[in-house]
Amino acid sequence: MLAGFVKALPRVRFLVFDTDATLYPPKYLALTAQYPITSLSIWDLSIFPSWSSLFDFIWAFPYLANLRIGSHIDGLPGEGTEEPLSILKASRLSAIANRGRCRQLRTLHLEASLDIWFLCPAFPPKGVFGCSLESLTLRVGERASSIETLGSRFADPFCHLFQMPTLRTVEIAIVPKRLGLPSRILGRHTQSQALQVHKDMAEKLSNIVRLMRLSRCEVRELRIRFKLLPTRDGGVPLHFHHTYLFQQYFGSGLQEAVESLNSALSLQQLRICLPLNGLPPPCDTAAWWESQLRAHLTRLKVNVSVNLFRMYPSLDPDDSLPSTWYCHRHAGWVTLEMCSAACFAVPILKPGNPLA
Repeated sequence: MLAGFVKALPRVRFLVFDTDATLYPPKYLALTAQYPITSLSIWDLSIFPSWSSLFDFIWAFPYLANLRIGSHIDGLPGEGTEEPLSILKASRLSAIANRGRCRQLRTLHLEASLDIWFLCPAFPPKGVFGCSLESLTLRVGERASSIETLGSRFADPFCHLFQMPTLRTVEIAIVPKRLGLPSRILGRHTQSQALQVHKDMAEKLSNIVRLMRLSRCEVRELRIRFKLLPTRDGGVPLHFHHTYLFQQYFGSGLQEAVESLNSALSLQQLRICLPLNGLPPPCDTAAWWESQLRAHLTRLKVNVSVNLFRMYPSLDPDDSLPSTWYCHRHAGWVTLEMCSAACFAVPILKPGNPLA
């Protein structure tokens, strides 16, 4: 039957693989590989019985140019049935990859990159994604926010990605976890929790940029994307206030790290991508944010630009989900009815302030 599909749909280029690979014998996967697939998305790694089967599947597509891995983590390949990905197994995969795997791969989205690494420090094996990447996306996510340090253990498996001479764009997506609290609880305790999570994630962001510099990364554009999930249920997303943006994420640590990349004469553009949901005018324009950021990022000589995007537009066609931004002035989520540009004035923080 699948062979008939291959003949009937000869121009299929994009494949989303989100089913248990063990349900199909190898011959079916081999037939799937006959499609001239150029873009592949694998949502959950646990659907593969082993790390070898995962990479064998990826390597089966010789024209693959765009790969997205791990949009969510329900487990790792072979979890519970085989040994974890060890350094020895990773070396074997690297040896196979050196035979010319992923030659056409140019764009790699490691959607749960640090989450995967937190569970499996040998990920990713060197060379498994080829050696010609032009664009790389990493994510600082839920488990990553609890990592105490990003030292040599992280640098060993990831630095080879940064060292690719073809790499021109790196995007770091900040995806904070939700607070497991009822929506009515928006007091000082919640603010304190949110602040600590943002501090942790800001530190990881700065460390990744420092690692890029230590790896002599020749990237031209660095993108930092803040992805915050609106919710319809009783839980609240992690508080995200513009003060966190200026005081935590774009504090002196990140400025120093970004400037070190710029000093190597490679980095030309710092692009900040912010969620548009709920922003009042004139804060709903990129120009407004660019002026605010330039006034704050005084140490940077690199060009700074802002992109605004709508979070999950397909889930919120009528704009009914709560804002992704929180307003401390009104002690609630930002709304067009209550909030204005005055709510986004960058305050001078004092000792004892819950945001300090």
